[in-house]
Parts: sequence; C-alpha cells; structure tokens
Amino acid sequence: MVRHKTRWLLLRLDFEHNVLRLPEVGANRKRRRRDDDSGTGLTKKDLAKCIRDSVASSFGIAASGIAQDLQVRLYDESSRLVIIRVARDSCDMVRVAICFTTVIQGKSVAASVVSVNGSARTAKRAALLELRQNFRQENFSMDKKSLVALEERLNMIQKIE
Repeated sequence: MVRHKTRWLLLRLDFEHNVLRLPEVGANRKRRRRDDDSGTGLTKKDLAKCIRDSVASSFGIAASGIAQDLQVRLYDESSRLVIIRVARDSCDMVRVAICFTTVIQGKSVAASVVSVNGSARTAKRAALLELRQNFRQENFSMDKKSLVALEERLNMIQKIE
C-alpha cells in the first residue's frame, strides 16, 4: 500500500471590496476590513481551476499535470478562508502560484498563505485559530446571531477529513 504524502495549505483571500485603504498617516499605511460582505459567488471548483491555471501559466504544462492532485477542501465565503490539500512534492509550486494570483473571476484579490500543515488535524487547528482571531479583531457584537454564525463556521471546519 502506497502512502500519499500531502500538505494542507490555509489561505486567506482578501478581495478589493473587503479592504479599505485609509489615507497615509506619516509612514504607516493602515488597512481596515469593511463589515459589508457582498458575496463573491465563488465556489470550490472556481478556486481550484484558478489555482491550476496559475500553476500552468507560471510553470508550464508539465507542472500543471503535477498540480492536478490539488483539492480545495473548504471555502468559507464570509471569513474568506480556504483549505487546500496538495501533494507534498508540488506544495512549493502551488504556494508560488497562489502568490501570483491577483484576479479570480474578474475580481481583484490578494491571496496569502497563512499556514502549511502536514495533516488535516493540524490544518483544522490552524483554521480554527485563525477564525477565532478574526472574530476578535472584527469587533463583532456579541449578539446571538453572530455567535450562531461563528459556531456554524467552526462546525464546518471540524467536519473536514
């Protein structure tokens, strides 16, 4: 029996409408996230296709064949977190291709790799930690609706296999 060695990438997608640039204050340029989440309409298949296309354009057709094992396991539209499973050998190529991705379906995006993990269990931990940090930073009100939404996202992440 052959064991497939994979890596799990946790990504954050920052779309143009989610980031508001404030005027420069001295040398520091601050960024603040907006509360309005106008839906992006992206699916897991759209993200996987975009990343495969980026690998092909960055490294050629031979590398795109290697990246066919890429799977988008989670895409949470409201928190903009993505978990991708990729073969260990092509992990570095996929990371570079993700950094080169600036447009997804005609929408400007800044994709960043938050963490690289060796198993689904550690990827879940990283995603849960990131989600909790986002919840604290966004200054959400502690009303029942926002807590229920957070709980649903946490359950969605825990169901990943």
